[in-house]
Amino acid sequence: HPDIARVCLRPLPVLKAYRQRLSSFLSGGEQQMVAIGRMLMSDPEIMLLDEPSVALSPVAVDIVVKAMLELRQRGASLLLVEQRTDVATRVCDRLYVMTHGEIVDEMKPETIRSGGMSILNKYLG
Repeated sequence: HPDIARVCLRPLPVLKAYRQRLSSFLSGGEQQMVAIGRMLMSDPEIMLLDEPSVALSPVAVDIVVKAMLELRQRGASLLLVEQRTDVATRVCDRLYVMTHGEIVDEMKPETIRSGGMSILNKYLG
């Protein structure tokens, strides 16, 4: 329904310019935003997102983060797999670190934002 599409795509305004194009002609980042827009249209209670910032420009990452935050405000839960801690700390309430398929640590975003811990130093250094 067109009205539902307009409401759901509000957090992704850049897609409006491409509404008459086939997604196969869009860049990887634009295709990623189309996929997120499709998820928004289903008004999910839970979203599973695997590296939503991959192949996106910094501007596009900000747009996607705003869309995820809007979903959270609507009451949706997000399970986010993300290597970029700057994205994860903006969106998540809790962060889990996995190594070799096992959770090895849990922390709050504030721990990373305050500079209290470098994940790379702790686990790789």
